[in-house]
Amino acid sequence: TEGSLFEVAAQAGTKLRGELGAQALTAEAATQVQASLPPKGEAMRLYAEGRAKIASFDYLGARDLLVKAVAAEPENAAVHGALADAWAALGYTATAQEEAKRALDLSSTLSREEQLFIEGRYRQLAHDWPRAAETYRALSRFFPDNLDSGLRLAAVLSKDGKEQASFG
Repeated sequence: TEGSLFEVAAQAGTKLRGELGAQALTAEAATQVQASLPPKGEAMRLYAEGRAKIASFDYLGARDLLVKAVAAEPENAAVHGALADAWAALGYTATAQEEAKRALDLSSTLSREEQLFIEGRYRQLAHDWPRAAETYRALSRFFPDNLDSGLRLAAVLSKDGKEQASFG
């Protein structure tokens, strides 16, 4: 059933990690994973469809879905963060900053990687280029396999007039 989706996914993930020889997730890490997604079925569907619309550059469609997701799950940092991305892409900078700040305020239960990403997005939308660069640098250093953080670091350094530093 839809209600047991997380449990099925968690069991599959545990089995896969075991077969790959990876360590099992700690209870804290499992809690952080669950906190990163909207727990309600409808909010999850709206969030996933909104992220897909962002990926296909349909920002109006994404905004409409993500506004509904926020209404269904107002205390979820990931949903507010995705809505901030949609608002920013549509040119609503102040509204994007508000959503990014809300995501940042709600991010304390997320993994360190997600917290840094949300903080970087907020600093970027607030045009706080030095702190955004510092946050994305830390994210790239601690989680080097995350390509998006490296791309965001390069964009922030470019906005701050430090294009050469983005390649150093």
